[in-house]
Amino acid sequence: KAIVFMNENGPAESMRINNSGNVGIGNASPEYPLHISNADSAIYLVGSAQGRIILQDTGATSNSQAFDIVSKEDKLHFRRLNDSRGSVLATVMALSGDKVGIGTTAPDTPLHIDSTSWPQFKVKYNSTTYFTLDHAATLNVYNNDWLVRLNSSTKLTIKQDGKVGIGTTAPGYLLHLSDTIADIKVVSTTGTNRAGLQTTNTG
Repeated sequence: KAIVFMNENGPAESMRINNSGNVGIGNASPEYPLHISNADSAIYLVGSAQGRIILQDTGATSNSQAFDIVSKEDKLHFRRLNDSRGSVLATVMALSGDKVGIGTTAPDTPLHIDSTSWPQFKVKYNSTTYFTLDHAATLNVYNNDWLVRLNSSTKLTIKQDGKVGIGTTAPGYLLHLSDTIADIKVVSTTGTNRAGLQTTNTG
C-alpha cells in the first residue's frame, strides 16, 4: 500500500510514496521516482558556494554519462563530468549575465563560441548540412545557392556553379550585374597608379 502524508489544514494530502517507491508531491499517482504537481512547481536549491543538479545515464558512453548544471560565481554552468562525477571534463555552456558562452566561461558577446576544432558553427535542416562557418571566416554553403539579403531583398547571389549575380538571382555569367543603371566604377586614389578593367583571352 501507499504511504500518504497529510497536512493538518483540511486535512489534505501533501505527499505519498506509492507501491513502486515513486514519490508524489501534489500528485496522487506519481509516475516517476519524484513527481511534483502544482500550479507553481519549483525545486529550490540553495548553497553558500553553489547550487547544483547532477544528471547521469550509467548506460551511456564512458565520460559522456554525467552532466551537471551549476549556479556559482554569478554564472550558470552546463558541464560534462567524468563517470565518478569527481572532476569536470568540459564546460559545455555558460550563462554570464545576458551572454552565452560555448566552450568558454567568460563570454564577452551575446553569443561567444570558443573551440579548437572546426567548423565552429554548423546549421543543419532535416539532417542535411546547410552551411558551416570556421575560425578562418570561411563560410561553406552545401547544396544551395548563397544569397545575401537586405530588408528581405536579395542583393547578392552566388550560385553553386560559381556564378555571381548582383541585382539578379539568376546570373548567366561569372559576374552578372543587373540594374536600371548597371555601372562599374573603378577609382585610383593616387595619380601615379592606374585604374581600369583588364580582360584577357588565354585560349
